[in-house]
Amino acid sequence: MKIILLDDHKIFGESLSKLLRESEKIDLCTFVANAKDLFNKINIIDYDICILDININSNLTGFDILEELLAYKKEQKVVILSSYDYPMYRDRAYKLGAKDYISKSVGTDELLKRLENIENNNFNNKRNLFQNYLTNREIEILRELIIEEVISK
Repeated sequence: MKIILLDDHKIFGESLSKLLRESEKIDLCTFVANAKDLFNKINIIDYDICILDININSNLTGFDILEELLAYKKEQKVVILSSYDYPMYRDRAYKLGAKDYISKSVGTDELLKRLENIENNNFNNKRNLFQNYLTNREIEILRELIIEEVISK
C-alpha cells in the first residue's frame, strides 16, 4: 500500500510515516507538510491512500484540501486523521468524500486495520443515528450505562 500523509506537525508526521513504513503492508509512506508538496507528489506517484489532518498552518484546511484533491483526482481514497472528534467535522468529511475519519488517539494496530480496509474498498463512511449526534466518548459512556442497567436487573 502506498500512502501520503499531510500534517503540519513535522514531528508527528515524520514519526507516523516512519511507524507506518515499518508495517509489511505499507510499501511507501511519504510525509509532506503542506498542500503544495502534496499535489506535487500525487502528480508523480499514484498513492493508494491520502491521509489529511484538518488543522494545518495554511490558508487552507484539511477539508479544503480534501475537496480540491477529489475534484482533481476523483478516485483518490482520502482519510481524515485528526485530534478533533466532533460529529460535525466527521459528517463534513464524509459528505466531502472522505472514506474514513480517524482520531489521532487510535492505536497503531487500529489505524493499520482501518487503512487496510480502505485499501480493500471495505469501508463504511455512514454513521449510525447515535454517531450523528454523540462523540465516541459519549457513545462509550452510553454503552456502559446500558450494560450496567442490564447487569443490575
